[in-house]
Amino acid sequence: MPFLDVKVTLKLNAEQQDQLQSALTQASGKALGKPSAYVMVGIQDGYSLFMNAKRLEQGAMVAVSLWGTPTRAQCDSLTAEICAALEGLGILGDKIYVSFTPVDNWGYNGRLF
Repeated sequence: MPFLDVKVTLKLNAEQQDQLQSALTQASGKALGKPSAYVMVGIQDGYSLFMNAKRLEQGAMVAVSLWGTPTRAQCDSLTAEICAALEGLGILGDKIYVSFTPVDNWGYNGRLF
């Protein structure tokens, strides 16, 4: 049940959003072993991000929430996949942060897992 909350400084058209969500959904499946049916991706484009007290023209923050606790290797693998997908949009890896939050209580379809 991963949810990837993606904030990017770039304005993305619908095709770019679709391509990004597809890449991230596939990456989640590959790194975490999660079926794509359970992966949710949110994309907020045109987001203001600052690093080193400077506005980023190209940058991203991706917060990954998931049911249970991933291993360090899974987080490392997904981080690499996320950065690769965002680099396809021209956002360099040193302008991308990825955070992971394990969630014990995750609701879906009217009940908790």
